[in-house]
Amino acid sequence: MGGEWYYIGIMTEASANNFLLTVNRGSSSVKCTLFTIGLGDELRLVQDWTVAHLDNESQTSLQDLIESITALTAGKSLSIGHRITHGGPHYTEHTIITSEVLGALKDAAVFAPLHTPVQLACVEVFMKAFPEAMQFACFDTAFFSSLPRVAKQTGLPRRFEAEGVHRYGFHGLSYEYVMQHLAQEMGLSIKEKRCVIAHLGSGVSLAAIHNGMPVDTTMGVTPNSGVPMSTRSGDVDPGVVAYLQKRHGMGVDECMNMLNFEAGLLGVSGLTADMERLLNEASTHIGAEEAVAFFCQAVKKQIAALAATMGGLDILVFTGGMGDKAPVIRTRVCEGLQFLGIEVDEDSNADNQSRISSDESRVLVHVIPTNEALVMAQHGLHLMQR
Repeated sequence: MGGEWYYIGIMTEASANNFLLTVNRGSSSVKCTLFTIGLGDELRLVQDWTVAHLDNESQTSLQDLIESITALTAGKSLSIGHRITHGGPHYTEHTIITSEVLGALKDAAVFAPLHTPVQLACVEVFMKAFPEAMQFACFDTAFFSSLPRVAKQTGLPRRFEAEGVHRYGFHGLSYEYVMQHLAQEMGLSIKEKRCVIAHLGSGVSLAAIHNGMPVDTTMGVTPNSGVPMSTRSGDVDPGVVAYLQKRHGMGVDECMNMLNFEAGLLGVSGLTADMERLLNEASTHIGAEEAVAFFCQAVKKQIAALAATMGGLDILVFTGGMGDKAPVIRTRVCEGLQFLGIEVDEDSNADNQSRISSDESRVLVHVIPTNEALVMAQHGLHLMQR
């Protein structure tokens, strides 16, 4: 088989009649989570699967996973939700996938050419494998559909806005889960609270959320913008693209490939895109140390900038692979932010505790692992009820 296939989790309710599957297709992997739907629409985890190192040119690596899902859900009702990075200008809410929706999303793939096409190809594979299942799309951009106009604008001539060229925001499913967790699991009142959430993974973005609603975010028209990421550049001077084209003869596709796959931590370090390795080698490799410093500085600046849009800060949350597993990154990001009221308790931080702010801190600082699959399943239930 072309990919590396494995699963995590155990069967909890084999006799269930209603199943809900979430599919999260990345650039080189796909993660699936199967839930049962119990009385009162209670969601229970059945099993998690991951196909890693998936060949973009072929979906054959999914076959074993599909066979396993088929065996577990045979003869039962199944709904399938797909994470779609960009809903484009027309889809601001999660929606059931029809042939019309699929066609419109293919047209909107220009906004996320490295993500949306492979995700839609995955949708088609699952539609063919499970033709009777309700298939629905959950958009990473939907959470930000209510952004204030001042946060949506790009600075380009107004005529391009009619084409859908405006700030969208991404990682919306992750932000939605974090806000739910703060309110429901931790019992924090988010009403009137000013929150900054830092989603630090292979893709990186931050969002300002006030009164439970997003007011600004770091990613813009595409998921390549904002803070530097593992291999994505983040924000660069737009004149750089013209320079690359004129001085190095690079075409548009070549420039985009470089900005998405050769930049960020990988490009700055000249070593690796993996933050854990960069931290391990920072003391002996100047490129590694500069990449870590560059990244932490960029995140720090965005926290302060987003706090400014809300007139202050009450809650700071770290999530994503780096956000919830790298205490050193959290420490370096928070250094110098004492003027905002951020004080980190280093013992709690080193232990990856849920709360890492000190008792003296005016800002609550939390570490919350995200759960996008659960949010997708919740939206699936809502669509089924409608």
